[in-house]
Amino acid sequence: MKLFKYILFISIVLVCFLGKQALAHKLNAAETSIKFNPRTDSLEIIHKFYMHDVNHLTQQLFSEESNKEIINKEQAFVNYILRNLSLKFVPLNSSVNYLGFEQEGKYLYIYQETKVSEQKDIESVRADIKAMQNSWVPTHWLFLIELETTKQRSFVLNKNDMHNSITF
Repeated sequence: MKLFKYILFISIVLVCFLGKQALAHKLNAAETSIKFNPRTDSLEIIHKFYMHDVNHLTQQLFSEESNKEIINKEQAFVNYILRNLSLKFVPLNSSVNYLGFEQEGKYLYIYQETKVSEQKDIESVRADIKAMQNSWVPTHWLFLIELETTKQRSFVLNKNDMHNSITF
């Protein structure tokens, strides 16, 4: 009986220790930078994700599909983000265009833009990730918005606050 309790205790300690180690490196964090480019009269949107989170999400979302069907996991992640992140620039009616993505070191960057005539036309920025609530939701998604030197704002989205807007 003592041997059984000893083995059970060691097993529980190992599971707790290994469980913490496995979760310790999952950051589930993202950053989005939105800046006005006067040369192109557009808002440049750059989303930055940790590759480790990208790998975890694609493994979670596409575990039942064969690896042959998901040739490019990064592209699958990008498609997931583009489908589930809603960005609105009020009162603009122009759509947000996807430009591409790249992996650089431990980060994956997704590039988007939307045309504006002047940065002063932007009254507010709205972001919504509610569509992600049943799968991957970052624990910390920082949005940095720089329209002018006097118009700089930021906010964070997470599991408890899945949408936000900033008025300028």
